[in-house]
Amino acid sequence: MKNFLQRYKYTIIAIVFVTILYSSFYSYQNTKQIIKDKYTTQQNLIEKSILNAINHADNSYRIAEKHLNEKMKKYSMIMIDKYRQNPNVLNWDLKKLKDKFDDYEIYIINSNLKVAKTTFKPDLGLNFQRFPAFSKLLKQRLKSDSFTSDRIDISINTGNIKKYSYIPTPDYKYLLELGVNIKNKFPSFKNLNVIAFADKLTKQYKSVKKIAFYKFNQDGSTLGKVNKVKKPVLNTNISEDTKKVIKEVISSNEIKTIISSSAKIKHTYKYIPYLTYKKNGELNWWSSYVIEVTYDNNIMLTELKEQRNLFLGNILIITCVFLTFIGIIIYLLKKSEHMAYYDHLTSLTNRKRFEEEFKKLIKNSDKNENKLAILFLDLDNFKNVNDTFGHDIGDKLLKEIANRLKNNLRKNDIVARLGGDEFTVLIPKVISYDDAAQTATKLVNILKKPIIINKNEFSIKTSIGISVYPEDGIEPQTLIKKADQAMYKAKKQKINYMLYTNISETKKFPG
Repeated sequence: MKNFLQRYKYTIIAIVFVTILYSSFYSYQNTKQIIKDKYTTQQNLIEKSILNAINHADNSYRIAEKHLNEKMKKYSMIMIDKYRQNPNVLNWDLKKLKDKFDDYEIYIINSNLKVAKTTFKPDLGLNFQRFPAFSKLLKQRLKSDSFTSDRIDISINTGNIKKYSYIPTPDYKYLLELGVNIKNKFPSFKNLNVIAFADKLTKQYKSVKKIAFYKFNQDGSTLGKVNKVKKPVLNTNISEDTKKVIKEVISSNEIKTIISSSAKIKHTYKYIPYLTYKKNGELNWWSSYVIEVTYDNNIMLTELKEQRNLFLGNILIITCVFLTFIGIIIYLLKKSEHMAYYDHLTSLTNRKRFEEEFKKLIKNSDKNENKLAILFLDLDNFKNVNDTFGHDIGDKLLKEIANRLKNNLRKNDIVARLGGDEFTVLIPKVISYDDAAQTATKLVNILKKPIIINKNEFSIKTSIGISVYPEDGIEPQTLIKKADQAMYKAKKQKINYMLYTNISETKKFPG
């Protein structure tokens, strides 16, 4: 049980902490979801309202178009008859014709697709070749033999809701166009202004930043944003990224959502298709739109942030108390672990940890066919230091000796204090006894350098015994014991160090 708690202590602490927070966190998550659902529902309502407004306007226009098509075809045939009698269209009295045609605007488009004459002065000189896709369509109509009419649409030059019809002259030199202002013809259609309705929604909902409408030509090569006030009404100066998104929406006929975030501004862009189709299944691009709704996510994020702060405030005290408690527990556990594995005076590894590290290194040594050496150090006449200068000075001297040992050994070497004035050093990756002997010589020379403690100078002489794994044993206790025996032999003979192998004449170092 003790080992289980020791092994999984941090897991148990984490489980307890999560359990304490769960109830509060669950409530916070529910509140957060309610806020998100509120804004999602709001967005769905906004988008549905826009689509319904466009659909209502489109249906109303369809009804009106049936009547307008009949009138326009009738007036177009009158112009063709007039052309046969007088092909010099530039001398026609268009004002008189307009009065006869129930105030329909008249346009004479030449073979260069330029408005050569018109009753509507703002469009005089308008060159349709500026609009490649539309000019291509006009060229086709100029070469045809039939009357055609467009769906009710926004005038490129003025922004008015208009309807246009076209019929070529018999010699294909001119395209005779009629145009009618829908709002003048049908005053009730003023209430069908979807752009004004979009503005109303923008003012009503704080989360709506703006609503924009995009139109496109037959093959999708030209895209334009419908301007509310500025001219031209159809602004084709839009970014390539926006063009790409709109084309994807037209192609898939599915809503596309793009989230854009910066340090301060977080927006969601939703591109919503409103596509209508002819009876033959072909896309009716005249009355189709892509709607761009920009949502200000900061509105929702601010509300979510307020809830988050409330949640953090509710759990702050509990968290602080818990973390303080855990900190104390971890500190006590680490302190207990440190006391179990490290010497309290010098903070060196103690015997228990020394032996555990030895067992770990044995596996690596056997794998790489290396040797391990154990150096057993004993400080000569250290008892005299304690007796003469006191244990306080003796302890400081032991700390300095421990520091010298740590600072002058390799990173992978392990130094331990077994107790009193006895130290051991574990040296991995030993090739020969000479390697261990060189380390012993190095430590003897380092330790005999003068040490100043409270203005008292000490010169420490050290006796060292050496044993080597696996020649002198395979268990750490055995090797420590044999190194200890070699150390006493060295002390007795008054030499710096002694190899355990040298004690027994029968043991020879394998060359």
